[in-house]
Amino acid sequence: LLIWDGNTQISEVPPLVNFIGFSVNGEPLDLSITAEEITSIELSHEAYHFKADFAVMDYINPSQNRYEYKLDCFDTNWVDGEVNGSATYTNLPPGDYTLRVRGANSLGVWSDEEITLDLTINPAWWKSWWAYAAYLCLLVWGLVAGKRHYDAVKLHVRAVGLSKEMVDASEDQMAIIERRNSTLIRSVENQTRLLKRFMHDT
Repeated sequence: LLIWDGNTQISEVPPLVNFIGFSVNGEPLDLSITAEEITSIELSHEAYHFKADFAVMDYINPSQNRYEYKLDCFDTNWVDGEVNGSATYTNLPPGDYTLRVRGANSLGVWSDEEITLDLTINPAWWKSWWAYAAYLCLLVWGLVAGKRHYDAVKLHVRAVGLSKEMVDASEDQMAIIERRNSTLIRSVENQTRLLKRFMHDT
């Protein structure tokens, strides 16, 4: 609906801009409400291609309407869409974005207000925060298990070392006892020979 008060030149009336449709991976997005009422869209990591269509609500010469758009957190400057009423993005990294659009009619009058769309690209499940939390838990569990295994191996090596020391000590004790026994036997044999000689002499 266009209302003209008779004083303002029609060429000076800022046009309205509205979203008219969205598509993901080449397929139109099924909307429960009209596109112009959409304020936010959430997409999965599989949405490698996103397109937003918009239009200037001015029909004096619609083929000459012009557009500019900018995706905050992605585009550094406004993108001159010329007369193409759409913005296309491919392989957006996961994150939160805001698409801002403004337009001008064929007479060069730009819209007073921008239209915006909050766009959220969710990461793949293996890149989500809970997946990283699980990775961290697995890492901690691995470190704890590795520490326990290391302590068990160290204790086993220590036990083997103590057993070897005990065996070596036992062998040393047996060698000492054998030497003492040998000395005692030789002493007894000497005493026996001396006694036999004494008896013989007597």
